Amino acid sequence: FISEKTSKAFRMCQLPIWIGVKGQVAAVRAIGLDVYDDLIDHSYDMIDDPHTRVTAAINELQRWCDRPLDEIKSLLQHLWPRMLANKNLVDARIRNLFPKMSQLLANHLDSL
Repeated sequence: FISEKTSKAFRMCQLPIWIGVKGQVAAVRAIGLDVYDDLIDHSYDMIDDPHTRVTAAINELQRWCDRPLDEIKSLLQHLWPRMLANKNLVDARIRNLFPKMSQLLANHLDSL
């Protein structure tokens, strides 16, 4: 399940590092979103122990926080097409979800 928090991160064109359940990154990757594996070390995603997984994710976040701001700004400019592609994919999934939900609700109400 991909939460609204995950969707919001992509809609806001952010680089994702998750403090969450095991397999969160894999689930997001499986629906076709770019999780920037070439830039972010998501190895924390498959760690069983929650404390160790969170610590590893925090360490990756710290690695990014330690980078010079100018370097990050330049990288974000370079990544803009990929970020927009993610945003567009999330937007399309949201648009497709509402008609399906409406139809399910209508079918349920018709069955009463």
